[in-house]
Amino acid sequence: LWMSLSMGLIFQLPLVMYFLSALGVVDGKAFAKYQRHFIIGATVAAAIITPTGDAVTLSLFMVPILSLFYLGLLAVLVRERRARRPEVPSR
Repeated sequence: LWMSLSMGLIFQLPLVMYFLSALGVVDGKAFAKYQRHFIIGATVAAAIITPTGDAVTLSLFMVPILSLFYLGLLAVLVRERRARRPEVPSR
């Protein structure tokens, strides 16, 4: 139950990142700058979530966490790029 709930919360990560960026709290540069910190945090979170101490289970949880982070980072960067693009006047 603990693993399911925690992974369910972690799957919300791209949405949280996107909305924080849309609100102007954090930009894509900050997410990219602190990605090393997030990798360490993802490793610690995966170690806490997993019931066993083996590296295989840890990596099975860490890979989706990191994938979701980079998916959220990509979404934030695309959103910021579209926001910077000048509006094309209609004819």
